[in-house]
Amino acid sequence: MQQVDPAFMFENGDAARAIRRISHQQGDIEIWLALHMSVRAIKSCVYESIYQDHFRTPLKKAAKHVIEISESYIERIYPKEGKKFTLEDWEVDHLKNVYSKFETILISELQSLSIYLVTRKSGLDISSMVDSGKVFFSKDLEIKVPSATPDLEQAMRCIAFELPTAAGFHLHRANEAVLRVYWDSVTDGATRPSKNNMGVYLSELEKKDKGNKSVRAHLQSIKDFHRNPLMHPDQSLDSLDEAIDLMAAVRCAIGYMLKEISAPTPPLLEVLTPE
Repeated sequence: MQQVDPAFMFENGDAARAIRRISHQQGDIEIWLALHMSVRAIKSCVYESIYQDHFRTPLKKAAKHVIEISESYIERIYPKEGKKFTLEDWEVDHLKNVYSKFETILISELQSLSIYLVTRKSGLDISSMVDSGKVFFSKDLEIKVPSATPDLEQAMRCIAFELPTAAGFHLHRANEAVLRVYWDSVTDGATRPSKNNMGVYLSELEKKDKGNKSVRAHLQSIKDFHRNPLMHPDQSLDSLDEAIDLMAAVRCAIGYMLKEISAPTPPLLEVLTPE
């Protein structure tokens, strides 16, 4: 996946069209500058941009044709040893015709590219959802349960790209990763349940009366209303709203658990004393 810069195509397209704006009334220096600008823009788009691997042979051949003619004209009209050469009217018309064919193919190629706009989701910042989903959760998470961060970042990407069921799986995985560390903290390091299952963890916490009752109740609600149904193959999250609601519920649960999880003790630094 690669981020697209819409401004690039707008600015580059304007530069490439410098050939179309050439007129017979212009001076050679003006034509020379226009050709330089257009050639640079065409090369940048067809051979150096993120689109280059998606362009087919006909476009590249058309681009090469425009560039070769333009560069031959650039070479001819540049003043050398006091001599000056001008372009004939038919040469300008020929170049503009060749460029027009290139532009027609380019527009067709661009229209066939699979480029999509990621729209806003409930006012959430799309850039953060795609690039750094962890910012939507407590800062303590990276310190206390860093193993949960990758799933939360994947979950936010899935919401951004409108994959609600996939987001649900990642959210539940992250929540259960925190729950396991929560168990270690509130039980003072008791052996974890043999079955790595959310329901078993919650049942054992209740039996031992460990952890905050309200936190257990919130986790039980997530298990009953969100997690268990989603684990069945015939069930899914039908809308982004459901995924965002689950994200909010998991965010609260993780936040509550993190408050009871102790931060890891930093390693002791060995102090070297001179002999």
